[in-house]
Amino acid sequence: MSESDDSSGGELEGGSGYVVEAILNKRSRMGITEYLVKWKAGSPLLIKEFEEGKKREKQKHREISSKDKNQTPASSRPRKPIKGERKDSPHPYARPAPKEESSQGAPSLLPEPTIDSTNYGVQRGMKIIRILGVRPGHHIKGLVAMVIYEEGMTELVPTMVLSLHAAKQMVAFYEDRLRFEEEYNPYSHN
Repeated sequence: MSESDDSSGGELEGGSGYVVEAILNKRSRMGITEYLVKWKAGSPLLIKEFEEGKKREKQKHREISSKDKNQTPASSRPRKPIKGERKDSPHPYARPAPKEESSQGAPSLLPEPTIDSTNYGVQRGMKIIRILGVRPGHHIKGLVAMVIYEEGMTELVPTMVLSLHAAKQMVAFYEDRLRFEEEYNPYSHN
């Protein structure tokens, strides 16, 4: 057989190997690195170029993501208004700016939100349509309830405040969620 008869589809007539035009993708399976290639002309330099290009892409992605994180921290971003919330109403969890240190050099403590303040709509006389749900409070000790007012505004209100100003709605909310099993008897040993 001659050299030209021995060459199959992708091999060069000189017997030097296959010709790769470009490396399109890379994957690792079971510890083996595989490359997706487009055959035409090739060399080991193409693989090195591809690897360097991937490294550059990763580096650019890391730089962009680190710039995004460093530019505006979440605490300095303006708060998005809640649907139905009026712009002039204070946020229920808004805290006053920290006070300067006193002349004695001891730092002053921030006042905790109080239940008797009129920060909540129900305390200002707004009428509650419905209590949507209850969950543990993060900034306030106890439970907070999501309420919707007639004006369409929704707000998280401590359940302690609701028990003082809207006790009937609180009771109705919990009664709606009570479920009894018909044949449940705690004294039977079935």
